[in-house]
Amino acid sequence: MQRRADGYAIAAAFLSTVTSLTFWGFLNVANSWWAQTIASAAAFAAAAAAIIPRVKNYSEAAGKARQLATQYGTIKGRLTDAQVWSAANVADDTALRQVVEDFEAIKSSKDALVPYPKRYIDERHPEAKE
Repeated sequence: MQRRADGYAIAAAFLSTVTSLTFWGFLNVANSWWAQTIASAAAFAAAAAAIIPRVKNYSEAAGKARQLATQYGTIKGRLTDAQVWSAANVADDTALRQVVEDFEAIKSSKDALVPYPKRYIDERHPEAKE
């Protein structure tokens, strides 16, 4: 998501630069309707490329995903420890339940992530493909 947001930002900057440096100088020389149409389309494309990541919430979602990755790393270690404790019968049920609840809380945060990448939605809900 962050790469997608960065790609849109680069495209917007490039289109804006091309529009301002090339087309507006060209419009002063040639006042034809097609030149104005091309310049307007390029300006519109630059504006669209700048607004799409904001509307789709790409940067914010990527930031939240980075935080979730850290939380998943931590909980994975705790779940592994809990599995060892459970197998050795040295764990308190309350402690095991707490680890599972913490995992479920992190998973809920991940499931609430918007926009959620389509490839993961397909993996999570295979019946939706049919």
